Amino acid sequence: MKEWPNTYDKSTDTFIYYGDNREPENNYLNTKQKGNAWLKNIFEKAYGTLETRKTIPTMFVFESTGIGLNVEFLGVAVPGAEGKTINQSLKLETHGESQNQFQNYKAQLTVIDIEPEGISRDWLAQLKDINGDTLKYAPKEWVSFIKKGPDGAKAIKPENVVTIDDTIEVVFESEKQYLQKVRTTQAKFRECLLKEAITCKVCGMNIQKLLVASHIKPWKDSNDIERVEFL
Repeated sequence: MKEWPNTYDKSTDTFIYYGDNREPENNYLNTKQKGNAWLKNIFEKAYGTLETRKTIPTMFVFESTGIGLNVEFLGVAVPGAEGKTINQSLKLETHGESQNQFQNYKAQLTVIDIEPEGISRDWLAQLKDINGDTLKYAPKEWVSFIKKGPDGAKAIKPENVVTIDDTIEVVFESEKQYLQKVRTTQAKFRECLLKEAITCKVCGMNIQKLLVASHIKPWKDSNDIERVEFL
């Protein structure tokens, strides 16, 4: 919608995210979900001290691949941007026309450059634990943000985005058609597993966006039938 133009710029790896107020004459901080108040809180923490930044929730960013429930992991978003002040990265703006105007925050978040192997199960376990140490087992890029604030937030590099590559070398002919079928059936397989249990059978993680239907038998060791028969 025009008054809700959230955007993600992959060239700079920044999110432009707007608050949740849509009611004219309503105080922008007094919304049902407290979205604007939450943005204000995490940005103040980001531009505050090391101790306040330690309490910022970790925001994993995913993008739909357009195929079933499959998603692509883009990275971890943090409040603010390198070289910008809090007033430059969190602005109060007015939206709407004439009598229907309302105010919202316009927030700039950075998707930090975390190496694909940097998201470990040990770190996720610490994040899941309400009393966990968010710096323990954390990737160095997250630690840099916590220690230095937004000036320590380096934007992700394109080569570090984890995605499915249609050009992967396989041993059969209709490669792209086959991968399309695998993606579709894998989404159904994931749905079946989630109906059985909403936790990872290996580590116990219960964050559904992080739960995927992984191959038990390596792709390279599977035959053509095994590569699509998940059910």
